[in-house]
Amino acid sequence: MLFLDLKMPRMAGMQFLAWMQTQPKPDFPIIVLSGLQDLRQMKEAYQLGAHSFLMKPLEQNDFAAFIDKFKGIEIGI
Repeated sequence: MLFLDLKMPRMAGMQFLAWMQTQPKPDFPIIVLSGLQDLRQMKEAYQLGAHSFLMKPLEQNDFAAFIDKFKGIEIGI
């Protein structure tokens, strides 16, 4: 499972998703995280291969709890 933030310092999340389209299809889900609910970005992320688009928690403790929810989940794609 790959959690991908749309706002990264060296490469934007959408750029990364576009690059992933040039690579062999991954055998893990890509989950896009964003601080904004932007339908245009959601649509673009799905078109570029994202499996899910979630709102990220903004506080560090909330983010840690958010990630903990995914521990032990087996996802087949």
